[in-house]
Amino acid sequence: MKHITIVNEVTSKPLYARVKTIGEMFDMNPSTVWRHMQQMKKDGVYDDIVIEENEKTKYISIKGFEKYMKSRHQKYLY
Repeated sequence: MKHITIVNEVTSKPLYARVKTIGEMFDMNPSTVWRHMQQMKKDGVYDDIVIEENEKTKYISIKGFEKYMKSRHQKYLY
């Protein structure tokens, strides 16, 4: 008789990350991430993408940042 072992493994992906981590994920310098965040404020989407814990600590939606970057893709050409 064979024994069968069932392993229920749950993995989760983070929803938000800090500026440094976003920079690492998208292969950009943290200062570039900050510049994009400033542009998000001008574009009016900052509050949808960033959570401010305090003055220095910001949490950025990973999917939101990716969507924002895709929306800006090659906009400078137009």
